[in-house]
Amino acid sequence: MLRNIIIIFLNLIVIDSAIAQDFTFRGLLWNSSESQIIEKEGSPSKRTTSDQKQMFGEVTLSYESINVAGYDAIMEIEIGKAGIIAGTYSFSLNQEEFTFGLLNPQEHVNAYVDLIQKLTSLYGTPIESNSIDKLNERPSMLSIQNLQNSAPLKSVWEFKEGGAIYLVLSFNQKWNLILAYISPTQYDIIKKMQEAQANNKDGL
Repeated sequence: MLRNIIIIFLNLIVIDSAIAQDFTFRGLLWNSSESQIIEKEGSPSKRTTSDQKQMFGEVTLSYESINVAGYDAIMEIEIGKAGIIAGTYSFSLNQEEFTFGLLNPQEHVNAYVDLIQKLTSLYGTPIESNSIDKLNERPSMLSIQNLQNSAPLKSVWEFKEGGAIYLVLSFNQKWNLILAYISPTQYDIIKKMQEAQANNKDGL
């Protein structure tokens, strides 16, 4: 999960700004150990290890059917030697087939808009946000194609003490809506990778 999120992030530019709020994931400190996480969250539905420990953490704890702001989601907590690297929610939303293989993004779009509003009420105005209106009526084939071509859409909240929250609506064979809480240490790594990528583009 974190690997996919970072790949999305590397194609997006982060604006230098910050908002003042305490930043944790579900009240867990970023240096929490695996045992401390399990003590608070309970036994995970799945525990996996990574062969790319330096970048993506050593262990991922997965929890199914977590309610987040009124939506059902799969929660994953990435853990490294120093604690939590990231916590992500992947939302379980309907996406019925529209026509000619197109998948209706209505639930994903409306949840994206709703979550922006809820996160803004908690953390203030995002430093960056791709705005989109709710789909109150069944979208047309053209509007779905246009949305697929413009994806991913994202909103970002950044914190003075480090770290960030990303809300990302993307399309890769199916619609995906992910809410990611990135630790201060991991966010620094992501920003340095983005800066290096930007510098490489400027040098061409």
